[in-house]
Amino acid sequence: MIELGDTIGDYRVLSLIGTGGMGRVYEVEHTVTKRPEAMKLLLPGGDATDLESREEHVSRFIREIQVQASLTHPNIAAVHNAFVEQDALVMIMELVRGQPLKRLIDKDPPPLAKCVDYVCQVLNALDYAHRRGVIHRDITPANIIVTPDGTAKLTDFGLAKTQKDVQITREGVAVGSVHYMSPEQVRGQQELDSRSDLYSVGAVLYELITKQKVFDGNDSFGIMKAHVEKIPTPPSHWNKDITPALSDAVLRALAKDPMQRFRSCANRRHP
Repeated sequence: MIELGDTIGDYRVLSLIGTGGMGRVYEVEHTVTKRPEAMKLLLPGGDATDLESREEHVSRFIREIQVQASLTHPNIAAVHNAFVEQDALVMIMELVRGQPLKRLIDKDPPPLAKCVDYVCQVLNALDYAHRRGVIHRDITPANIIVTPDGTAKLTDFGLAKTQKDVQITREGVAVGSVHYMSPEQVRGQQELDSRSDLYSVGAVLYELITKQKVFDGNDSFGIMKAHVEKIPTPPSHWNKDITPALSDAVLRALAKDPMQRFRSCANRRHP
């Protein structure tokens, strides 16, 4: 059990930032430089129920470390180091101080112009990643952190897929977060491209500017089915301040057919 004040490698644990099925994230301080960092640990056991599940979690975490470490962009949380300590796999990351977009949506949604600005920053990060062969596959408000100075940082590349990955999920198995999955993800298609992430960005922006999810309900299957079959309500229906150009852009990002979406995440600012 890790306690505050413990030293792991060259890092002293200061506080617990968050926890999940695969491990925990702590704020730490390097014992020599005194620089604050974020430490993500894949703990022995975790929520894995068998050896195969454990090996899959380790493999996924290693891939997350390698993918995120290969990306250097102001809107992507940077990876600084990784090592193994007492059977725990450790990733040292840039400490991003701020709030996830999810918390901002739940508490006090930002003004319309700010919402668009945050999403444009995410599009910049994704365009950079896509040009390097990385598809994120899990764009959600929880994986975008906004710093006090208004910088949006994309995090959590645990489901990311690169051109080097032959097959990291089984054909026909849906991966992602149910409210933000593209129709291709719902179908479990292996061959995803940048337009799948663009759909998820569209779903995030829709929620930011309307305070409504694109599709919602208590039934995950029903939500996934809606992504494949149902036409979204135009954003301007929920928020009269949304311009026709912005509403149309969001709906285009949410097109069922990837060919009908924008061809890339190259930044486009809308009125």
